[in-house]
Amino acid sequence: MTRRTKYAMAGLMTTSLILVGIITQWATGQPTTSVEPGSSQQDPIDAGNDVQSRPKGGSTLPVAVARLGDLDEPSIQHQISGVIETYQTSSLSFERGGRIDSIFVRAGDPISEGQILAKLDQSQAEAEVEAARGRLKAAEAVLSKLVAGPRRQTIDAAAAAVAEARSATKYAESDYLRQQLLTRRNAGSTQDLDLSRQNYTQADERLKSLQAQLDELNEGTRKEDIAEGEARVVEAKASLATAEAMLEDGLITAPFDGLATDRRLDPGAVISPGTPVVSILDNRLEGRFGIPPSEISSLSRAVNLEVVAGSLRIPASIDRMEPRLDPTTQTRLIYTSFDFSGQSNRPVVGQSATLVWTSTKESSNQARSQFWIPTDALVRAGRGLWNLYIIDLDSKSSRPSERLGKVEARLVELINTRGAQSLVRGTLDANQLVVIGGNHRITAGMNVRWVLAEDKKVQELEVPQ
Repeated sequence: MTRRTKYAMAGLMTTSLILVGIITQWATGQPTTSVEPGSSQQDPIDAGNDVQSRPKGGSTLPVAVARLGDLDEPSIQHQISGVIETYQTSSLSFERGGRIDSIFVRAGDPISEGQILAKLDQSQAEAEVEAARGRLKAAEAVLSKLVAGPRRQTIDAAAAAVAEARSATKYAESDYLRQQLLTRRNAGSTQDLDLSRQNYTQADERLKSLQAQLDELNEGTRKEDIAEGEARVVEAKASLATAEAMLEDGLITAPFDGLATDRRLDPGAVISPGTPVVSILDNRLEGRFGIPPSEISSLSRAVNLEVVAGSLRIPASIDRMEPRLDPTTQTRLIYTSFDFSGQSNRPVVGQSATLVWTSTKESSNQARSQFWIPTDALVRAGRGLWNLYIIDLDSKSSRPSERLGKVEARLVELINTRGAQSLVRGTLDANQLVVIGGNHRITAGMNVRWVLAEDKKVQELEVPQ
């Protein structure tokens, strides 16, 4: 319960108790006395209430009071117009051309992030992907063989071939030497010498070739061969990635949760890259409002911020504000997020809305002689001035310990009125007690029994007999 509500309840309670006192006095034969002409009492703000004096018999009237310094500035309600928008929207298309095979959604269908919305004919793209996977497997197999090096069986076979070639070379060498000796003795022909020399040369060359192969097998695969094999694998992987990207480009997937809206094409249509196919709206909603610069400061003190859209009242919070003024409307755009917890209905995109908030009092360097008070506490004094009833605790007849005090009329100037509260200026102090309830029953100079409006005892107040 706010302090202002407490004060209002206190005033109402005090008035009710005073009426009880009047009825009691009438029943016991003690009527009240009207104020004599020329009395200092002025008409209250409520012209319908008659001014009356205190009861006879020395009894004191109860009144509700409050410290001037405890009375808060009234809050102000603000409202600006705007519209409900989706957090984001997207028009989706294929990244490559082709014939549309399927479209899986229609306008209004709910969608989830990652859901496939449409597909092109993928037969050619799928074939390219399979071919790329085959090339990759072949390149990886070659690389594995290079890294593993020759098998032991291959090395042993090469060594056996070298041994055989070495024996053949020795035999060919012996035959060549023998033919040379026979020729020098004129026992052999030149033709036989040339043939033996040729056989020896061929055998020696074969031995050298087989020996080189054996040496290579013993040394293992060269680093250069392995590097070449690795490069072929990388190339094959890139080719597969390209083919898979082409396959992926034949699909439209939802980038976020939302609703499908415009469906522009149907299956069978042949399209080029970038042709819009379907649009989606984000499930998240926000409000967009243009706020005048003069209202911006009140947002920092805003309470009870909500958006009204039709019959819906939705709690809201400021999400962001654009840094520049709109040159046409001279307002700054602000965007609100919503709390839909407990809400069975939601507004729709494009619906008109009103942002409503209440701003609390500003922290100001207001002069100590200016205070906000309940408007009902003012009594007309003429010439644009008003009286405010103050409890004089320094009077000889006042007894603060018993909450008894003398009423003093204090002239004030009315500066501003805001609803049920008014801003006044005068010779006032924040610690003074101002009458905020029952002032239509009192006049200046009367002794009264006072109770603070926020005190629990105000609910137990009884009219003294």
